[in-house]
Amino acid sequence: YMYRCRVSNEAGSVVSNRATVYVYGPPTITTTPTSQLITVSMNVTLNCEGTGRGPITYHWETRNNSEVQWMSIISSNTRRLVVRNLQESQQYRCVVSNEAGGTPSDVAVLSRPVIPDI
Repeated sequence: YMYRCRVSNEAGSVVSNRATVYVYGPPTITTTPTSQLITVSMNVTLNCEGTGRGPITYHWETRNNSEVQWMSIISSNTRRLVVRNLQESQQYRCVVSNEAGGTPSDVAVLSRPVIPDI
């Protein structure tokens, strides 16, 4: 958007130079992590991609299936998260951010299949 300011009084009026205002929004997620069935001690790689005005940052969060609050994963400022030796089902999501805000990805559930008792 382009704007000008006009100021007037009894002595006359002046018009300012044009000012351009850019409106940016938070990033859009283009690749979201996917849910997977895993086995004990399996390593899993989750991927996340976003587009938008940069710089763009990536942050991963986790919670177990019974929790409401998301917990930050320390040192996770990357598009790819490797989850090692997962022992129980967990949920993961990526938050893609820029100067205009953050956008959370869909939730990826890493779960172990239930082995029936015989």
